[in-house]
Amino acid sequence: MHSPAFSFAPVLPRASSLHPAVVSPPVSSGFAALAPRVVLTARPLSLARGRVAGFTLVEMLVVIAIVWILAAIALPTYNNYTLKSKFSEVVLSTAPLKTFVSTCAVDGDCVSGNAISLAMAPSGTTPAGAPCVGTAAGCSPSTKYVSWASADSSGVITAAAQTSSGLQGETYQLIPSLSGGRVDWATSGTCKTRAGGALC
Repeated sequence: MHSPAFSFAPVLPRASSLHPAVVSPPVSSGFAALAPRVVLTARPLSLARGRVAGFTLVEMLVVIAIVWILAAIALPTYNNYTLKSKFSEVVLSTAPLKTFVSTCAVDGDCVSGNAISLAMAPSGTTPAGAPCVGTAAGCSPSTKYVSWASADSSGVITAAAQTSSGLQGETYQLIPSLSGGRVDWATSGTCKTRAGGALC
């Protein structure tokens, strides 16, 4: 007896879109149960293409406008801040004079008719024995930012900045007021009325 001849000619889909998977055979009897079934499952193929995006002209103009606005606001503020830090040396230069006038007035040595009256030095530019800054005899030399500092006979203290490093010779003034044995001070000067912003 001759065994029947079997020929297998499976029709397979294109391999570019199919993925083989082995599946366990079902429980049955006979020759077909001895071989596993091959099932071809379709797997979608997708190509992710990256998109390189740049800035549009409108976006660039918006960024430029924002930077320009920030610069227009920040630069003057920064410049005024740096000038204030320089001018602070002018303000500090008045501290020794302020102490001198206050001590003299409170002790009563520089008071005449309930008002401060200081005896001026022979130079006439500062009270006798008072500290000062500038070119007058007995004064400390000028500094990088301070041109001069002195007081008049009524105890009004004035200090001036240099005309360099962004400073324009702005002045800082302290005006004393004697009341009840105490000296109060009011501030004035061109440092308060500067066009680019106050420095004191």
